Amino acid sequence: MSDLLNSQGLAWGIWDERGVVAAALRDMLDNLLEGTELRPRMLRSENPHRLEQLCSTHQLGLAVWVLSSDSEIVDLCQAIVAVRTRHGDTVCVCYLDTPRSDWCSLLIEAGGQVIVSDLPTLQRVLPRLVARAPLSTHGYHPLTQGLMDRLPWSP
Repeated sequence: MSDLLNSQGLAWGIWDERGVVAAALRDMLDNLLEGTELRPRMLRSENPHRLEQLCSTHQLGLAVWVLSSDSEIVDLCQAIVAVRTRHGDTVCVCYLDTPRSDWCSLLIEAGGQVIVSDLPTLQRVLPRLVARAPLSTHGYHPLTQGLMDRLPWSP
């Protein structure tokens, strides 16, 4: 079967209310995987718990949560526990807008595997994360992909 119709990809999900880390990570993954057979596919989550649902419907290689306030820590920890319990292969990454050691210990205890607080650090560890992340097989057709990206319900 053609590689265009059946290829390996890195599906990754992110919960980022502001979208800044999501945009940066998308660029980092595009640059990292450029020239390879892997195609990155981003799935946005409306809330921290939705990432677990995305893991169930898509084989996410990376699950990324962006923590920006104290009020989000409980929901985030519960979401990480759910992903780690049901989808142990998915690499769980937490990005902290403000570095705090008390948050780090809670996130690690919940199952967060990588905790970063700046984009250069995330970019530095990204090749190792991608190497460990499970890949998904998905169809891709160059004529319809552009259309799929523009649909209102597309990820």
